[in-house]
Amino acid sequence: MLYRIQIIALLLAWPLALPALAYERISVPPVDQSFRYADLQDFRNQLLNSVTARDTESVIRMTTRDIYLSHGGHSGHDDLRQMLKAETYWADLERAIRLGGVFGETEEFRNKAPFYAPYITALENDSPLNPFEVYVVTGQHVRVRSGPGTNHAIIGRLSYEVVRSRQFDKTSMQNLSEQGDHAWLPVEMPQNGQDGWISNRYLYPLAGTRMRFIFDGQRWLIDMIVSGD
Repeated sequence: MLYRIQIIALLLAWPLALPALAYERISVPPVDQSFRYADLQDFRNQLLNSVTARDTESVIRMTTRDIYLSHGGHSGHDDLRQMLKAETYWADLERAIRLGGVFGETEEFRNKAPFYAPYITALENDSPLNPFEVYVVTGQHVRVRSGPGTNHAIIGRLSYEVVRSRQFDKTSMQNLSEQGDHAWLPVEMPQNGQDGWISNRYLYPLAGTRMRFIFDGQRWLIDMIVSGD
């Protein structure tokens, strides 16, 4: 299979591991495996409608009662309601849903395999690397510029691949989320290590928002939304 994934370890056991990127390019082409189940596609479309409408209670009804929300102990509907008070949280959910997803392993699930969004969570790992310095370029022929803005020269183009940031920590990731499409991130070009800048609209942090959808035997539900390490 194109993506051999060990999703549970990837989502719940940081730090993530990836090869060094000095002269190596790691391709992460977009994929959406939700076509396997019509009911999953219907569920995700309904979820996207609820998120774009900022309908808190509709989203709550689409989650498990004990939904896992952070590695810091947050869980359940009350905590989710608090998180949904932040516009940036809504925006992160919407982007994660729109980016498609992949199925995980079935061993611990009796029914249909769990579905993970976005597809970026399918990255395999082989050697330690701080997840906060890893971003995935989510577009084709994305311009890399010599400085943070469209007035700077184009020094390269990247398509659906991993880049390392020279500005990485939890605060930086949160600031990028808050600034949205107006933010620019300093990156290291994978093929030659040259410094450049990419618009945040074309980058997704590996430690960004990840979601898991499970089928409980009757319907799909979200049982996990996490962001960070």
